[in-house]
Amino acid sequence: MGKKIRVNGNRVKQAIMFLMFVLLVPALVFSTDYYVDAGGGSPHFTTLALAYAACAANGDTIHINKNITENLTIAKNINITSDVAGTVWDGAADSNPTLLANDNNTAWNVTVTNLTINHSYSDGGYTVSVTGNSGANFTFINCTVKRTSTSTTNNAVFYWANNANNNGTLTLKQCLVTGNSSGYGFNMQAANRSNMGVLENSIITGFTGSSYAAIFDNNTNDANNIKITNCSIVGNYIGYKHGSTCAGGTGEVIKNTVFAGNTDDISGYCSSATGQVQYCAFESESTGFGTGCQYSINAANEFVSDGSDWHISSSSTQLRNKGTTGTSIDYEGVTRPQEGVTDIGAYEYSVGIKISKSADVSYAYIGDTIVFCLSVTNTSSNDITTDVWDTIPAATNFIECDNGCTVSSNIVNWSLTIGAGQYATVCFSVKVTSYPFFIRRDEFFARFDVKDLETSGKYYLYPAYDRKYRMVQIEPPPKKSF
Repeated sequence: MGKKIRVNGNRVKQAIMFLMFVLLVPALVFSTDYYVDAGGGSPHFTTLALAYAACAANGDTIHINKNITENLTIAKNINITSDVAGTVWDGAADSNPTLLANDNNTAWNVTVTNLTINHSYSDGGYTVSVTGNSGANFTFINCTVKRTSTSTTNNAVFYWANNANNNGTLTLKQCLVTGNSSGYGFNMQAANRSNMGVLENSIITGFTGSSYAAIFDNNTNDANNIKITNCSIVGNYIGYKHGSTCAGGTGEVIKNTVFAGNTDDISGYCSSATGQVQYCAFESESTGFGTGCQYSINAANEFVSDGSDWHISSSSTQLRNKGTTGTSIDYEGVTRPQEGVTDIGAYEYSVGIKISKSADVSYAYIGDTIVFCLSVTNTSSNDITTDVWDTIPAATNFIECDNGCTVSSNIVNWSLTIGAGQYATVCFSVKVTSYPFFIRRDEFFARFDVKDLETSGKYYLYPAYDRKYRMVQIEPPPKKSF
């Protein structure tokens, strides 16, 4: 007789459910990181071509961590970035684009961040090009994209020349686009498009040739198809130029954008779309556009340094607080708005200073020397002159201080001028004379001598020490004002 076999019903059910899960749920897709550096085997490669060949089409990421000279033709969903500040990706020694998509009817998604991308070869070549029917969506964030080649062959930083089947979009956020007298910043020639380009918090400058423009919107069927928000189009021959055909322009919105330092801010703009240009500022235009626009601006008054530093000046009356709701941050990542109303341009005006205090030891004995340092960072859009001072701690004797300090009534004082986005460090030293001694971290004062700002602040920390008189680390409380 055959043996009876007992089957565990629960286990059978579990096995069936697992099999159904495997059959019905598609395989999970994971992205992989590859690196262009000194090499040594996957995922590390010596060239971009090798790293790209290793990528699947599911959104893998290539980290370009050394300067390279190569072209790349895109036919995959891919992310390209750098972990090394200042990394430059230059085009190869030919007239082909540094970065190209021309795969017909395929909507590849490409995101590029934290890189400088150039095309410098003397025979010319676009820096970024999308051609044919390609539906590629290119996004650039925190990049410098430029063309230093002076050739007039394939002479644009961005060249978008697709026919009506193209559904791709070019997006730039917090980018600097620069060129020279030999070409365009953007040469956009796609047909029948109403959302081809999205530019936010970016600066387009240096396209100074008399035949060229920072942005050339040359769409044959709908002359307006680029959306621009909070950008600075500055220091060009023509800031924005429309082609000869103007067929409605229903897709375009330009707002919170400043045009300055250009020979001609806007040329041949579609008359049916002028109302879609809102809350912009023009230096060479005196009238003719939509709600909230500022005309004939005095650039010398509006910028920190007209022609070289496009941060908004504290004396600005035509950019500062003159925009409308736009982006949430500016070109440098400063939160918008700073003063209740968004500013016009890539930069948001800000006044601010950050101070941190450190000591070279965590506890001290009688006779020990302690060095205290204050690091003062100017987070504003303008140079700042400020007095910074600190109290010499109890149970210590002052020894010395640096950077032209003065000492009076137990106070160490410095007068500092700090450039926009820069920092300074000042230090003083003391000798411990008696117990108990504790280090008072973040106890200092600062007075800001800036127009429209009369504020004093005190950052402090209540003293605390244990039975061995070692400093107890306590996080500082919020800034106090008085």
